[in-house]
Amino acid sequence: MSRTLAPIFVAPPLQLEFFQPGRMEGPLEGHVDKKTVPYAIVAQVREGAYIVRSRGKHETFPPGSVVYVPANTTVEFSHHDGKNGRMSSRWLHFRFSYHGLLDFLALFYDTPLRLPQRVSREVGSLIEQALALPQDRAGSPDYLALQHSLASRMLQLVCGVSKAKPDALPSFERQRLFPVLEFIRDNMSSSFHVEALARVASLSPARLHAIFKAEFGCSPMRYVKRIRLETAARLLVTADSKLEAVASRSGFADAFHLSHAFKGHFGMSPKVYRRQAANWLS
Repeated sequence: MSRTLAPIFVAPPLQLEFFQPGRMEGPLEGHVDKKTVPYAIVAQVREGAYIVRSRGKHETFPPGSVVYVPANTTVEFSHHDGKNGRMSSRWLHFRFSYHGLLDFLALFYDTPLRLPQRVSREVGSLIEQALALPQDRAGSPDYLALQHSLASRMLQLVCGVSKAKPDALPSFERQRLFPVLEFIRDNMSSSFHVEALARVASLSPARLHAIFKAEFGCSPMRYVKRIRLETAARLLVTADSKLEAVASRSGFADAFHLSHAFKGHFGMSPKVYRRQAANWLS
């Protein structure tokens, strides 16, 4: 006799957290846009050219070419008009998280600055489909399903042209960090120390420090600060909350402490960052 096992429902490790298409057209010769944003950028030139500086590279992107910039990566876009005295581009900003906290692509892949020509046509098509989503249906089940489908296909394209990191599959020790990462995510507004994080992982503080150093290149508490700043940046981009509320939700004592740490990390105040983000998304 066969029997049907009851399904086991678990929180999906891969989650779409941000999705925003856009386009730009007009005379833009010499305009320079330097930014660090909490989501990935896929941008395709239609007319004119980008000169892009990021991750130690300096490349020119003519019409049809596609640039990819990982989340939380400083990039400088120089805009140059074409023969008709104008530049045109289209883009998609998106972010998939792993276990609700880590950026999926940054964790598992070394991504190129320039996506291969063989995928550029589909990239452009996906962005156009995203731009065509009916805004009067935003938030509806069919809208969300289409949005997720387009974002997932873009993720597949980027993964397919990127180099998987040698330790792409979660190691045993990395898996031991998952409860810690979930604890950080669920207690972002709380105050805690490395000993508390070590207890969550059932590790000694010294061993936890060693694993964090190997996985993320920093100490546990420096990692917490980085995640809090990245969370604050996402809130500034995606929410209309006042600065005090952003500070509280991301784990800073008040707006003053957030502003001081934010400027040291991103090179600008939260208010300037939010104001510039309105232009990035327009």
